[in-house]
Amino acid sequence: MDSGDRYLNAKNAKTLMREDKVEEATTVTLLFTRDPISNDFIGYIQCMWYEIEASNAYLRSRKFLKSFNICTHLVNHFYQFIEDQVIIILKLNLA
Repeated sequence: MDSGDRYLNAKNAKTLMREDKVEEATTVTLLFTRDPISNDFIGYIQCMWYEIEASNAYLRSRKFLKSFNICTHLVNHFYQFIEDQVIIILKLNLA
């Protein structure tokens, strides 16, 4: 498989997640999200489909703490979205 094809790699990673193979899926996902500065780039880019699938895979594997931690990251993404929108609205109202 072409390691540069984001669509196929994303579909492959999603399928691996649904088979509860989180480590393999993470390896595949890192092929197209690699950041030379950080190894934790998946969380940084707020790749929510990945986090949802990983959380569900850990939940099925009865690894509740890992699943909870990933869900917490998801909620934090939405807090960040809301905060960004509030700042934009405040800047528009002050202008």
